[in-house]
Amino acid sequence: MSLIHDTGFARSPLSRAAGFFWMLVGLVGPAAAVPTDTLVQTYEVKASIAPCLNLRQFPTTDAPILDCLPPGARVVEAYAITGWIKGVSEDGVEGWVALAYLAPVGKAPAPSPVAEVSGPPKGGGAVPRAEEPTGGVYRISPSVEPCLKFRREPISGQPLDCLPPGTRLQSLEMKDGWIRGLLDDGREGWASAGYLESAETVKPEPVPTIIAQRVPSSPPDSSPPDSPPPDSPPPEATEALEALEDKLGDAERERDLLAANLRRTKAALKQALAARQEQDSSPALEVSGLRLRELETSLGALRRQLEDAEEARSQEATALRAALAAARSEVSTQKEKIDSLEADLAAARAPMANPPVAEESLSRVVEPLPVSAEDLQPEDIELAIESLFTWAEAWSQQRVDDYLAFYSRDFQVPEQRSRTEWEEERRERIEKPSFIDLSLSAVQAVFLDPQRVSIRFRQRYRSATYEDVVLKVVVMGWEEGGWRILRENTDQVLRAP
Repeated sequence: MSLIHDTGFARSPLSRAAGFFWMLVGLVGPAAAVPTDTLVQTYEVKASIAPCLNLRQFPTTDAPILDCLPPGARVVEAYAITGWIKGVSEDGVEGWVALAYLAPVGKAPAPSPVAEVSGPPKGGGAVPRAEEPTGGVYRISPSVEPCLKFRREPISGQPLDCLPPGTRLQSLEMKDGWIRGLLDDGREGWASAGYLESAETVKPEPVPTIIAQRVPSSPPDSSPPDSPPPDSPPPEATEALEALEDKLGDAERERDLLAANLRRTKAALKQALAARQEQDSSPALEVSGLRLRELETSLGALRRQLEDAEEARSQEATALRAALAAARSEVSTQKEKIDSLEADLAAARAPMANPPVAEESLSRVVEPLPVSAEDLQPEDIELAIESLFTWAEAWSQQRVDDYLAFYSRDFQVPEQRSRTEWEEERRERIEKPSFIDLSLSAVQAVFLDPQRVSIRFRQRYRSATYEDVVLKVVVMGWEEGGWRILRENTDQVLRAP
């Protein structure tokens, strides 16, 4: 008897036992593949994986490793859950791999189910693996706590109920790692396949089938009379089936052990989470919270101080603006005064430019009339100069009445104004300044006639708002036992403000 087998398929003891079983079955009746037109997604292990990608028994990093797929190895998808796919490798090993380390490469025909046929595949070879059935009865895994959501649609559908562990449902459809099932009470919905287990008798996992060609039987007439019928299974097949059942029992115990380990792991995680929460509420954190509140209080105080400083600065700025406005107003007032003084100066200069034709003209000041020596006495000149300085002292001390008393009743008022208007103006200009500083120098006096004297001098005037230096000519006349001012003219402005 010659055997035709697919190398590399049977990796685990369970797979080898199943392969031996199907080899014995081949002695009785050969099997072949039933082709299918269904296309499923094919993936390839990414080239960046080094040295290989684990193929596991369950969709968790704690599950046993069935194989390690090198970069570039291909996997045919059976179905998927979040982050994992269940697929078949190129060697025929079925298990779970992490989807993040796979790259899609396209669609490929799905593996065909195993079925009885009249003979072996044409040309010999192995029969492909069978697809996992979509029908059957499932139950919620005992490891689910506290319950599994039963949704109207897969993935993010509205929850219809939360099913406790052990709840049974009849599978109607499988899609992307989800099963559409029918509950015992008649309700229909979707549940995640990763949390379901078969509620029926556990069947052997589909494994690569080893097909054996039947050895031609002897002619009927040459068979021993006590040989079994050609179509009846030999005793070896029965023994292999019993061994396979033992293997299946071992697999169930291993599954229960893994479920217990998973429950213990969940309990440990819960304890760690509780310890972490207790640590978060430790006194150190309370101290940190107290310190944080103190810092927030200090920050609030600093903010209030900043607001007070801003308000004070605003008030100071307002006061400065008011002072600036007052200074500008004062400057404007002083400017008006300067303009007035300039107007007075211009008015004072006007008679000099156009002197009136009169008996006491300015030319007579420049060219005094000759008088006899008997009429001119030195003490009269000194008395006139002394009267001039007394007049300047009254002006400097702002004694307006004494100042005006030095002007004759015949004083020639400038600009042809009345004596009253002129006196009011002089009174205002002398009384208004806070101080007046007046000094006379370079005094020169000459008699015009025995009753009049012309005095030329330099006058320096300074007040809080005005200052100048001029050359002035004053003509004084003898009246009532004293010298009085008949005329007052500015001859030249030496320094203007």
